[in-house]
Amino acid sequence: MLSNNRYIIVCADNLRAYGLQQLCRQHLGNAETVVAGSMAQAASPDQKYDMILTDARTFADEYHFLINTQTPVVVLADNAAAATDDQHISIVPTTLSCTQIAEKIRQLTTRPPHPDECAGKADQLSEREKEVLKYVCKGLINKEIANQLNISLHTVISHRKNITAKLKIKSVPALTIFAIMNGIIPREDIG
Repeated sequence: MLSNNRYIIVCADNLRAYGLQQLCRQHLGNAETVVAGSMAQAASPDQKYDMILTDARTFADEYHFLINTQTPVVVLADNAAAATDDQHISIVPTTLSCTQIAEKIRQLTTRPPHPDECAGKADQLSEREKEVLKYVCKGLINKEIANQLNISLHTVISHRKNITAKLKIKSVPALTIFAIMNGIIPREDIG
């Protein structure tokens, strides 16, 4: 078990924040946890943390702060299997058990991610798949994407299947995090 590590849980959803806090208390030993609804509440020059824990929605909302911090960030996202180009941000799927999530956090606290884990998967996508991904991240449904790109509905569905297969990411929030972190879509374009 880890001891004397300081984690800050930044989560706008109080129930998720409480769950993360309980996970840390039960599985990470003497870890100190601080809960904040936003980085604005948490930001203090005299407070240093070993890791920031957050969820996908809060990460998207706090993207500009979190991408610029030197503190390692763990984003818990539904059905996530994404790698990022940023070595201090790791995405952990919430489909894992509490013990598995705690083990991932423990591993990430003790070592930086290996460069192979952060390989840029964005290069695997075609330009058209990136365009489709942008519209998915903006919340458009398949029919709306087809109309925007002047392609058939079947083609949009095929592109979405290819994106999911190449990235091994199934949920829209996880795809959105991937797209933001890999420069496919600016945070400001997310509605």
